[in-house]
Amino acid sequence: MDALALCVVAQTLATLTVAEPGPVRLGLPLPAVALQRGLRAVGPPGVQVQWRLLQTEPGFGSDAVWVEVALLGAAGRVRLCAGGEPSTAAGAAGPVLARTRTAVTDDAGVESITDELRWADGTVDRRERVLDPDDGLAAHTVVSPQWLARTLAAGVPASFWREADVLPRCDGTGTDLRRALIAALPLLDAREADGADGRGDYRRGEVVTNLEFDTALALARLGLAEEHRGCLERAWRSALHLADVDVDRRSGLPFRHGAGHRSAGPEAGHAWIEGLRLCGCLFADDALLETAMHMARSLAQRVRTDSAPSGDWRDRMRDEAWPLFELETHLRFCDIPPVRAAADLLRERMLARWDPQREVLVYGEGVQRGGVHVDRLWLTAGIALPALRLAGERSRDPRIPPIVRSIESRLLALMQQGGSGLPLQYRIGAGGVFGVARVSGAAEGCLLLEGPSPAVRARVLRRAGLRSALDDLLPPDAEDLATRFTLVGRCRWVMG
Repeated sequence: MDALALCVVAQTLATLTVAEPGPVRLGLPLPAVALQRGLRAVGPPGVQVQWRLLQTEPGFGSDAVWVEVALLGAAGRVRLCAGGEPSTAAGAAGPVLARTRTAVTDDAGVESITDELRWADGTVDRRERVLDPDDGLAAHTVVSPQWLARTLAAGVPASFWREADVLPRCDGTGTDLRRALIAALPLLDAREADGADGRGDYRRGEVVTNLEFDTALALARLGLAEEHRGCLERAWRSALHLADVDVDRRSGLPFRHGAGHRSAGPEAGHAWIEGLRLCGCLFADDALLETAMHMARSLAQRVRTDSAPSGDWRDRMRDEAWPLFELETHLRFCDIPPVRAAADLLRERMLARWDPQREVLVYGEGVQRGGVHVDRLWLTAGIALPALRLAGERSRDPRIPPIVRSIESRLLALMQQGGSGLPLQYRIGAGGVFGVARVSGAAEGCLLLEGPSPAVRARVLRRAGLRSALDDLLPPDAEDLATRFTLVGRCRWVMG
């Protein structure tokens, strides 16, 4: 064996700390090239490992693939190294566990899908998902008591997720905000939606949020960054709620927030996939991953078939920017033609919105009399800007970098004009920019700072007056606490 091969075999891909010797099962992103030589576990005597692919190949711009790792006898510190056991095929038994899936449909048309994991030590875990053909809940899932514990038993340091780019590099920028998020976690219990079907979802006054802005993503990112197992469990329950309760099986998209879980119809601008997919990967949860993949295809289909915008208030940035962001992010996991085609179509639509004279993306919702346009900057900078960055990175479209620079330059100029609060909105007309709305204590301010480059964001946050605008974002008595929590926690920069 040559020196390079020896180096690959000896390479440590991940290090875990496991509390007990019982079964452990979790998802990890590992280098695809290293996995070609298999995987082995180094740790306590007798430790065994089995693994399988959760995706067939890396997505756009990635060199890693998510895999399910199953361990037995792993109490203590375990290193996962390149070289060893080959991956098990879907449905195949390995040295650690055997997996079976059974689907049964009764006389009433109710379909039950049962996943059973039989571990080599005799332990059996089950997950049953019941799909009701009638109107009402899309599905109901029951897992055996230790199903979640298998994943939560493995301690993975935040540094691993940062190296894998699941989280950003740690620069201390979001430390205070993460502390506030952790302090707010227990307060979410009082805002959980009613009934058994409400578990994992939250209320905002009289409205069920339907996890608006991607609550599962916020919880998962916070759980990884703070190594908080209770937060990760909440993330899984929110993702499960989305898959079971909120998704409309006819369109493949989730219902919007409303008086009930399924009272407001799906919209392209209210479909969040990233948190569902991340939780599916972290928990090696096939049902969540299948739902995320189906939702991405459904969103791509909706984008291709939606009618032309009306030009009035129903012509909204969110209906193009959010889908473009979600589709581009999904391509980093699974680069498939239908999703790529829909992302390309959205990119062209958004580029056609650009007004180079006023340097603004023009949508009917912002058009006012006298040629004045209202730019909700927290959405332009927080969603449209990141979406265009991703689209430009993938497509190499030369039209995108100048637009990105223009949006970022205006944001920085407004930030530097002085005054308290963050500029969440402004107006622009023949005479230029006016009517800047500066706000403090608004969770939207975190999203406003999601789009700028790290260098620009650092300049902004060095200004005490702007930094203080991010204080008190999560007041304990706020009826919209869950939505505020989500807006803050979904931001990558907050995890840095």
